[in-house]
Amino acid sequence: MKKSALFCLLAATFASQSLVSCTEVGIVGGRCGQQQVVLEGSCLEECPEELTACDQQCVDLSDNEDHCGSCGNACGAQESCQAGECVFTGSGGSAGAGGSSGTAGSAGEGGSEAGGAGEGQGGAGQGNGGSAGAAGSSAGQGQGGAMPPVCGPPFNTPDKCGSCDVQCPGTEVCSPVGGGYECVPACEPAADLCEGACTDTEVDPDNCGECGTVCESGYCYMGECVGGHYGHVVLMCIDYTETARSSPTQWLLGNSVFLPANRVARVLAFDGFTPAALRDNVDLTLSWAAGEVGQLYELTHEDNADDLAGLLKVENFDTLLVYSQPDAVGTELADLGASLEVPISTFVDEGGAVVVLSGGEMEDFIVAADLLDVTGETALTNVPLFNRAPTDSVGINVLSSFQPLANTCSFTTTAPQNAGQSFVIATQSPLPPPPQPVVNPVVVHKILFKETL
Repeated sequence: MKKSALFCLLAATFASQSLVSCTEVGIVGGRCGQQQVVLEGSCLEECPEELTACDQQCVDLSDNEDHCGSCGNACGAQESCQAGECVFTGSGGSAGAGGSSGTAGSAGEGGSEAGGAGEGQGGAGQGNGGSAGAAGSSAGQGQGGAMPPVCGPPFNTPDKCGSCDVQCPGTEVCSPVGGGYECVPACEPAADLCEGACTDTEVDPDNCGECGTVCESGYCYMGECVGGHYGHVVLMCIDYTETARSSPTQWLLGNSVFLPANRVARVLAFDGFTPAALRDNVDLTLSWAAGEVGQLYELTHEDNADDLAGLLKVENFDTLLVYSQPDAVGTELADLGASLEVPISTFVDEGGAVVVLSGGEMEDFIVAADLLDVTGETALTNVPLFNRAPTDSVGINVLSSFQPLANTCSFTTTAPQNAGQSFVIATQSPLPPPPQPVVNPVVVHKILFKETL
């Protein structure tokens, strides 16, 4: 097979469309027609699809330095054609001699810096420069090193921001500015950089006021954590000497002890001056109440008053349950209340609940612990009790009216009802309106809010 016929077959293979015609006439000793193009010494009617006709030559615009990206767009002496764009490759010495028409080049002088590239098959440099590769692909560089790295667009990184030689400092980022890219501060003036991220410490609950300050409430306002804990105190003039399943008194006990609403309620129960039978009745009633609502709980008994203050922390327990203490004598209840005043106050401030039961003898404890201003406790028999706060968390599901069980009493107090203090069960009916003044509450629910700052 003749060489020209072989080329026609290859040209047809590379082109996406079949060639219009292919001639065996070369340009040696003649020339192609004005409407023809030349490829490797043969005349064609048109170039293969991958090439473009420029000056009757089929060229690759992606890497041709005389026709870079488009016909006639020649790259400068210090540029090379890469992906159809002329890219600066650095200043250097003169190029090794290489023929522009593809003929072999003669030996060239090695440049003192990076040498330019010739298109032809350049010979080796005679100086200290590197040898020229095929089609001038290698360049001399000073003492014979490799070509320097090419820097090109886009210039949108901190290492090349706007141009090759601009690097952003660690506190700045490279961002679009006026159609280009410039180094700008990482954060706006009102923001701080916390763990590498721009953070507004005025409102960020994970970095409130300063980096690393976390708000338990999840709410940060003007650089301070906002929110707090709701604590509870429930005083019940019922000692559970008598009890009944699914009774109003059962619901009152369960609603009170499980106020913190944790999945597993941790209950610390003080029974230092409580008869065993009375304690067991309370525990039984609490188990019924938990079963009604599917509440899990852990009940820890403590009978040593000296150890109680050290145990009473929200890290350990959710609720303090103080049983009625009929076996106390003298000032024991007043002394117990005084010793627990501060621990109880702290416990409630941090979201704990305190429930105190009484059969008519807990007045001294309640006053000394600063839980309510009580001046007396009056026994109740055959007196109907009314649920005056059915929407209060303690009064939910409690019937109205109902008969008091044994050892039920009412508190004598001048304390008022308000948004934070509700007389849930009393001897007075709320109907007909207007409500009568409440002077004999049986169950009092105090809600205390402690703001977190």
